[in-house]
Amino acid sequence: MLIDFERSQCSSGTSAVLARGFTPVVTPIRHTIDVDLTGGLRRVEQQMEPRWRKVLRRAERTPSLSSRFVEDVEERLACFDAFGVLYDELKMRRGFSNSFDCTAYRDLAARDPRHIFVEVRDEGELVLIRIAHLTAERCTDFLTASTDRARASGAATLAVWRLIERACAEGCDVFDHGGIDPAASRGVYEFKRGLSQNVVLSGLIWVYSPTLLLQKAAR
Repeated sequence: MLIDFERSQCSSGTSAVLARGFTPVVTPIRHTIDVDLTGGLRRVEQQMEPRWRKVLRRAERTPSLSSRFVEDVEERLACFDAFGVLYDELKMRRGFSNSFDCTAYRDLAARDPRHIFVEVRDEGELVLIRIAHLTAERCTDFLTASTDRARASGAATLAVWRLIERACAEGCDVFDHGGIDPAASRGVYEFKRGLSQNVVLSGLIWVYSPTLLLQKAAR
């Protein structure tokens, strides 16, 4: 059995799993980068690396580059379908695979207003879609899919900044930049650390098995 509390874990929950023989497991991908929003946008800008700021300013000044939040449900469904295509192409292009099922997640994401969709176009062509999740205190950068054209234009930087602007406007204290794994995905890590270097543990995975050998193998 595996229990993943994410960030909702409390002291009583910790006591309960410890008392029942669960073992906590920490892995590299359980880490993320948090951006402190309590000081406002100006403070975030002051703390970002100059290279990140330079790319952002260039993207904001590029007339052909545009971004928008997708709000209408029907448009969001179409946007998620486009995301699925971009995501499959991205996995094939970069040679990675995972268990994420776009079809299963489509309706949940598109019909839940707490999921934020931002799309970026370059000369009218859709080059990037980023999906985040919004709560009262935290905005979590969740999923992104893009074309090769997006990298050259700074579309990813622009999309992240639009999410941060939205998070600040909604009163969030933290922008969670999503998982990092510097050893396995150095490029993603370098991109995210340009905005903040506040690396935090996003949560433990608790593992239980009545067989000690199996429990060790699961860890």
